[in-house]
Amino acid sequence: MLDPGNPFFSKYTTPFEAPPFDKITNAHYVPAFEQGMLEQKKEVEAIVNSHKKPTFENTLRALDRSGELLDKVSSVFGGLSAANTNDELQKIQLDMSPKLAAHKDEINLNPKLFERVKAIYENRANLNLTEEENYILENEYKGFIRNGANLPPEKKEILKQMNQELSVLAVKFGQNVLAETNSFRMVVDKLSDLKGLPQSSIDAAKAAGLERGNHGDDKDNKQILAKMMSIRAKKAQLLGYPTHTDMVMESRMAKNATKCYGTSG
Repeated sequence: MLDPGNPFFSKYTTPFEAPPFDKITNAHYVPAFEQGMLEQKKEVEAIVNSHKKPTFENTLRALDRSGELLDKVSSVFGGLSAANTNDELQKIQLDMSPKLAAHKDEINLNPKLFERVKAIYENRANLNLTEEENYILENEYKGFIRNGANLPPEKKEILKQMNQELSVLAVKFGQNVLAETNSFRMVVDKLSDLKGLPQSSIDAAKAAGLERGNHGDDKDNKQILAKMMSIRAKKAQLLGYPTHTDMVMESRMAKNATKCYGTSG
């Protein structure tokens, strides 16, 4: 039974349905995340187990509508973690990141779901879709492929492990940068030492850090960054791309790293 005291499990009654931050506690996040993933899993199962012919409405639009609770808690947690985090929130962030990555992969790598999307895509010329619907369909179809939908089962398992590891590393990287930023201090004893600097530069300096994550201490990010780059390179190759940059740029105008950066020599 859902906790009636958890604000995420009921409609917000605040002005403009803004999150009731005064009622949300750290203890509310994990149950809401877990329930959100469970609900979206059931919603996706309903889509893939439907005996009706795949259509834009019963597949793509239904998929877009899924995960309402998960989106609800994720938006609040993400915003608060970025703007006003604490040790407990950071622990939740580390604990939940691989679980959320696994949940996302469960959807992206679902063969029955991909087959429905693929069937719509291959029959798109006969569906009388609007320009916007065609755009959404093409992006969804190619997105599934970029996320590994065409991989054989054994490679899908490798991809899942990579995505979960990357999710944790990304959180650790961000938390280290934040810790470095918060601990940075530059003492100026006399205002005369700032003579000649425009006020905009003085204001910017107040928030600036030097060499963040590069001091050889417990907040150093060099090893984390190196590991992330290594995993991203292997992930790109697993998915059939020369580099991670090519994988990222494919969905953008430049399409590949050569067009983005130009050739050398």
